[in-house]
Amino acid sequence: MDPQTQQNAAENSHDPIPTSVVVDIHSLTSEDTDLKLLRETAGSESCCIVRIPHSLARINPIAYEPKIVSIGPYHHGKEHLKMAQQHKRRFLKFLVAKMQEKGTNPQELINAVSTLEGDIRGSYSEDLGLESEELVEMMVLDGCFILTLFLVVSGKVVCTNLDDPIFRMPWILPSIRADLLLLENQVPHVLLQALFETSNLVTSSCLNELAFEFLDYSLQKPETFWAKHYSLEAKHLLDLIRKTFVPVTCQRS
Repeated sequence: MDPQTQQNAAENSHDPIPTSVVVDIHSLTSEDTDLKLLRETAGSESCCIVRIPHSLARINPIAYEPKIVSIGPYHHGKEHLKMAQQHKRRFLKFLVAKMQEKGTNPQELINAVSTLEGDIRGSYSEDLGLESEELVEMMVLDGCFILTLFLVVSGKVVCTNLDDPIFRMPWILPSIRADLLLLENQVPHVLLQALFETSNLVTSSCLNELAFEFLDYSLQKPETFWAKHYSLEAKHLLDLIRKTFVPVTCQRS
């Protein structure tokens, strides 16, 4: 390259960028307000409820979808799961009545969940697109549905006036147990613990004990096996069951 050409190239390298391709660097770092799917906390340790990777889900998509009941936001509102919403409200009504019998204010369920809103949102990898009221309502209904299942099936709460097909049709409970162990069909364990403590219906057993008793109908483990894990800390129900199969020495604190 001759000297004149080199000089021209150097001068051209400092030419102003054409206005047609000017990009504001700050606009690239700001959130897209029209499409916000991934939470900033998606990579944090608190994020524990994620979507099944598409590469797996496309092979057998129905294997990862609940058959009877949606728990949490990912499958909420799907047509084949809408009937279960009626059962959730029945269960909540039953639970509220039991709490009132013991002199406990059922409004405390709402308060307990509201204080956990940040933790609940941080547990999901996706931005849920739900207002606070919508999220709290979903978590109360879903969490109390699970809690009522545990209490009734364990016999800790006597079920004399809850005339619900879930307890009368023998094929439904096994399907619900399977639904409760799907990764995309979870709520945070801290939510269930808060509802369990707030309900104040059982003091002789811990939440994990009730969960194991309910799920054991499918897993068929001796009581001595479950008893070793009553004090386990978990992210959600699936994580709780997973940890019972991991040697204690291998589990992270």
